[in-house]
Amino acid sequence: MLNRVDQPPALSISGLSVAYGDKPALSAVDAVFHQGRMSAVIGPNGAGKSTLLKAAMGMVPLITGKVEFFGLPLAAARNRVAYVPQRASVDWDFPASVIDVVMMGLYGELGPFRFAAKKHRDQARDCLREVDLEPLADRQIGQLSGGQQQRVFIARALAQKADLLILDEPLAGVDAATERTIVTLLKKLAGEGSAIITVHHDLSTVRDYYDDVLIMDVRTVANGTVVDTFTEQKLADAYGGRLVGAGLPAPVPGAKVEA
Repeated sequence: MLNRVDQPPALSISGLSVAYGDKPALSAVDAVFHQGRMSAVIGPNGAGKSTLLKAAMGMVPLITGKVEFFGLPLAAARNRVAYVPQRASVDWDFPASVIDVVMMGLYGELGPFRFAAKKHRDQARDCLREVDLEPLADRQIGQLSGGQQQRVFIARALAQKADLLILDEPLAGVDAATERTIVTLLKKLAGEGSAIITVHHDLSTVRDYYDDVLIMDVRTVANGTVVDTFTEQKLADAYGGRLVGAGLPAPVPGAKVEA
């Protein structure tokens, strides 16, 4: 694999601004996320973390800004990018089986007018096996637990063979065992060269889980490696009095954000 300095970032964001009506949601955000790295997007409630990911993916209109994936506009790199939304934004009553959802990741291979062959279902089952869900392939997606649903969407990204996975709060509402399973899988993908970007809330695990971090509060507060960026001062700049944690020592063990 090329060295990080020899390849374009998986995602580069420059001067990105978004507003909802007359209320600024993002103000000239700059951020860079590299290939082969686990990156966290953190900040207080209302900081614009989810909006940033949606804007990068073209789901929210920009006022200003430039977004590039692997040095290219989204339209030219879309097949290399997988987006996993927040669970709350998904209609879990939709009549689709687990394997149907995973096979959506094969859309680029199938095209709009081709039916899935046995080899495609086998590919989807292989991806489910990687996330330990193959026995549930034929179950309706809404019948799964929250953690299982997250793993199905990760399996869909695996089917897509994406080089960049963007996940909006993948660890929200999952138990400790499922969290470990998801993090282990994402770290494995990063180790194989994929870029992983997630919105993350538990500051006590940032240093254990991630290589890089974007700290934001509508604007960019800091962006870089966890070692250099996840500091008491930068966290105080973003969270201010909303951060609860004795002394705020990096990596802020046990610190929590008030709702």
